[in-house]
Amino acid sequence: MISPGELPNGTINCVTNCAEKLNIKDHVIFQFACLNCDETQLSYIWEVLNDDGEWPEELLQENSTTTGFKNSYLVINVETLLTSKNYTFILKVGYIESPYKALFKIKKQTSSIPLPGTCFVSPQQGYAIITKFKIICQDWTDKENSILKYQFFYDNGVAEKYTMTTNGDIGYPLLNAKSLDDPMLIDFALGPGNMSKNYSIAILIRVVGVYNAFTKYPDIYIQVFPYEKNVSKVLADISIIDTFTFSSILHAISYTLNDHSDILKMLNSEAVDNLTGFTNVNNEMVQQKEYMVVQLQNVRTNIVDLLHSAPLKDLVDIKDVGDVLATVLHVPEELTLETKTNAVDIITKMSSLLTEENIKSIGPHIYDQIMQPFIFSISHLFSAIANLNDTVKSVEIEASTTQAGPLSEQVKNNSESVLKLIQSMDDYFNGLQYYIANDENPTIGDTPSFRFFVKKFYGDGLKNISSDEYEDELLEENDDEQSGFSIENLTSLLNDSIKYSSLIIKNLNLKNQSFTWDLERSRNIISENQILYLSTTSGEKIELKNLTSMIDISIKNIPEKMIGQNISLPMPNNVKMNFINISSAECKLMMKFVALNDPQNKTNLIVYIQYGKAPTNDDYDIKLNISTRDGTDLIIGNNTPHSNLSINIQRSQKYRLLKDGSIILWDFHNSTYSFLNKKYLYLSYFYVGPMPEKILESNLYTFDEKEFYGAFLYEIKSFCVECNYWNESNNKWMSDGCELDLFTVTFLVTKCKCNHLTAFGGFYVAPNIVPTPTLALLKAGYTLLAVVVSVIFLWVVSLVFARRFDKSDIKKVGVCPLIDNHDEECYLYQITVTTGSRRNAGTKSNIFFKIVEQAANESDLTSGTDWGSQGDIEVVDLQTEEHFYFMANCWIAVDQDNSSLDLVLPVSGKENITSFNYLFFSNARNGFTDEHLWLSIVTRLPISNFTRCQRISVSVCLLMTSMTASAMFFEKVPPSSPATENKIGVFTFTTKQLYVGIVSAFITLPVNILLTHLFRMVQPIYQETVVCEPLVEHNQSRFKNLKFENMEDGFSKKLMSQTKKPFYFPHWFLYISWIICITTILGLGYVILLYGMAFGNKKSLDWLASISLGLIHDIILLQPMKIFLFSILAALASKSIVTKEKFVLYMQGKVTFELFCLIFYGFLLM
Repeated sequence: MISPGELPNGTINCVTNCAEKLNIKDHVIFQFACLNCDETQLSYIWEVLNDDGEWPEELLQENSTTTGFKNSYLVINVETLLTSKNYTFILKVGYIESPYKALFKIKKQTSSIPLPGTCFVSPQQGYAIITKFKIICQDWTDKENSILKYQFFYDNGVAEKYTMTTNGDIGYPLLNAKSLDDPMLIDFALGPGNMSKNYSIAILIRVVGVYNAFTKYPDIYIQVFPYEKNVSKVLADISIIDTFTFSSILHAISYTLNDHSDILKMLNSEAVDNLTGFTNVNNEMVQQKEYMVVQLQNVRTNIVDLLHSAPLKDLVDIKDVGDVLATVLHVPEELTLETKTNAVDIITKMSSLLTEENIKSIGPHIYDQIMQPFIFSISHLFSAIANLNDTVKSVEIEASTTQAGPLSEQVKNNSESVLKLIQSMDDYFNGLQYYIANDENPTIGDTPSFRFFVKKFYGDGLKNISSDEYEDELLEENDDEQSGFSIENLTSLLNDSIKYSSLIIKNLNLKNQSFTWDLERSRNIISENQILYLSTTSGEKIELKNLTSMIDISIKNIPEKMIGQNISLPMPNNVKMNFINISSAECKLMMKFVALNDPQNKTNLIVYIQYGKAPTNDDYDIKLNISTRDGTDLIIGNNTPHSNLSINIQRSQKYRLLKDGSIILWDFHNSTYSFLNKKYLYLSYFYVGPMPEKILESNLYTFDEKEFYGAFLYEIKSFCVECNYWNESNNKWMSDGCELDLFTVTFLVTKCKCNHLTAFGGFYVAPNIVPTPTLALLKAGYTLLAVVVSVIFLWVVSLVFARRFDKSDIKKVGVCPLIDNHDEECYLYQITVTTGSRRNAGTKSNIFFKIVEQAANESDLTSGTDWGSQGDIEVVDLQTEEHFYFMANCWIAVDQDNSSLDLVLPVSGKENITSFNYLFFSNARNGFTDEHLWLSIVTRLPISNFTRCQRISVSVCLLMTSMTASAMFFEKVPPSSPATENKIGVFTFTTKQLYVGIVSAFITLPVNILLTHLFRMVQPIYQETVVCEPLVEHNQSRFKNLKFENMEDGFSKKLMSQTKKPFYFPHWFLYISWIICITTILGLGYVILLYGMAFGNKKSLDWLASISLGLIHDIILLQPMKIFLFSILAALASKSIVTKEKFVLYMQGKVTFELFCLIFYGFLLM
């Protein structure tokens, strides 16, 4: 509890820019850390004041901060604060509902920037690699009189840049990473300038003060012409010992290699003969290109080898080596296996330096600048791995790839490389999040090979998150056809141990298929790859699986890698047909039709589609009318395919037409002609429109010309859409836990809904497999055979004894006329006496009744007998159908209660028969004697229509069903863990346990409900009759004193008006019920026998112990608890249980009444 006057105790931590003075060229980040409270319970207000005690104008700008001033973090953007100014940062923090606030103050001064001096570059012109340049700066100072640093970058017009939301600068190569304190750089080399810019190169100079604030010097331009000679000899003379010139020379050589690669791509080895018109291949040119490729590969390999040997000690080395590595990897097609392997090792070494200790001294701006070549190197390597099949291999590797061994080794190497690169990106994310505030806009980066998304949030503060929301806003893109994700109610997916801490959501979207070592399925993955996971701020991954709410994942397809099928149609209405082999009826088939040579949109392509049977003009499932100008129209086939047939066909093919004209089909196993069992989707085509344009063909030898019509070409691309994820433990693509969103998927983007973020988990639990029975299996698993035989034997024996009891019960049920009834007495009452359910509550004495209507309208019942407690009497007037209750609930015996042998009972009022005690005990007694399936075999009332034989059979059937359900999932659900379990109150369960419970219930409940109700609802044997109304009217004055309808205190109601005649199945349904019951018992017994063979004897005994405990638990605990619960609910609802057996007794009473009426009526006629 928080008292109204309590204040939070905490500190303001400086995250970055923590020197004595603030660097205006980098972010300023402060964070409040509460020491004695939950940060979500606090409210924050930041204020920034200048020396005049006023809010600075520079902080009133819209983009001055990324967090605002009401957050635990305060992030001030680059170049927002002014130089050499004093600022006071004030934080007012308190509990949300408390008026009291704690006050924290920090006073900081911003640094100055270096004062301009002069810089120059010499010479102004030169050649790549061989010319030695120098840069000299002088006369630079600052107000702090500090030792300045000098950063010399260069821009040759081909520097790479990727989009990043937190930094718009280009990571230009740094020439002097090893000598930043020196105002000059002597004897460095450069690569060639951009030919389109007259080989011009810009030298970019930054002079940096002691607090890392810097001043930019105006760009200096020089000309660097290409180096035309072989660079191999130059590379051989390079040594790592040349510390200051090492990286610059490798820069120069790498850019020269890239320039040669561009020239090589422009060389065309094919030429058209002007005389013959044929295309000739210049073999000499082909050999020259192959030789040049090998030379370029070798030089790149040598450069990477040198970088692999270079020391990596700090973040400056990452920038120095990374600039060269990103440049030399720029052409992925020229990277050999050795080159890629060594490059991945370099990246791994770099990522190991991204520790908190190394990055805490620099700001996010410098971190981005250092890591840009690191990011580009990873991007080039992902491209090289994805383009493996298209890579031009060296002669040595090409010769060895004919053997199977090196090829499998290459696949293994690629798998290790991909996993290392992904881990390196994760290390980069962990360093990046150090500078990100909770709930700040995410950091999004976009490179040629991947896109990433990193957001930091407080676990209990973020509800919904979608990558599209931020990417459209921050990257200024509005493209719906991009990969992404969307998570709703993210907080609910987190457990309490991490919910109240800072978390990171990381999304790495690989734009090419990189998981290529699943030889079975990887070749069919023609889409981008999505990697999405959560982690703590320490980098520990958080496993989220078996989620109750689904996560939306969008995966962009790569249509250009899909091999299409061309359709050539030479004239209108010329029908062509082909088919698509649908390997599985579960396929969700996406198709798109495109016109290839109809730029003026003159034609309409007509396509008939039908699964299992070739379509015709009259018989088709779907008809498409495709026009580039007017779009695509879809028509469903009619239900009468042939006019001369009266057969109607139900068109049931599932489909959806997309906005771009694509169509997706699914549910083929329920399509119109699926019963033909042909796994082909038939397509027939023709076009409507003009004839194709004429083509004139000339013969250059004879000068003859031939004119003929061409053809309209169309392309169809089709594929089965699936949602797959990479399972790290199995090293293969899998789809469990993910399902396709059929109503949002498009041709370009696959939309999935998944219940996990990692490569693990899955909702469906496969049942145990039933084996094919053999004698060997029976010998190893005969235990359950003995169990099944024993159960069936005991069932048959029990039926014999139960049948005897059923015959005895039949004699106890019925309506008997009293022997003292006179023949002429046709006005009858039906009286039902129920004795108590206690021990010795029955009687062998004679029972006497006297029904009296007194003048005071009080009815008395006098009976001399020895009968038990908890009894009652029901009287039904068979003429007027009125119903009366008389409740006793006491003993009539000389040794009990009042020691009386007679009792006067008034008719019970409504308050008596609707009281809680009466209803509860009546319903509970009925539950134990009739509803409890196992107990009622013994306690069944004779009046029940559900016999003991039937109850025993249903019980055995239910037992067999429970045993089968248990055997299906025995030992298939692993023990729960805190990461997978769900908690409701004191109960914990996993999703798999819940799933198995639901499936088992769906297996066992139908047997319990279906068979029980079938036996109960069979028509009992009795004859209906009508009331003898003439006789009642004739003798009305005679029975005047026996009417109860004028009683004020009595409660009566008409039975038949209250309860309609129950519904019954015909009596022959009894045989159907027995057939179902016996077949189920024997069939499931056979299934249990098969499971016994699969389990073996030891596992069968373990299973038998488990099912036995479950059966005892159900009989002793669950069933009685259910009866008591339903009895309490029925009593609270003031509702009694009216059984069908009472209606049977009533109808038997009517039969007796009719018999007496007929006898007496016949006597009167005489």
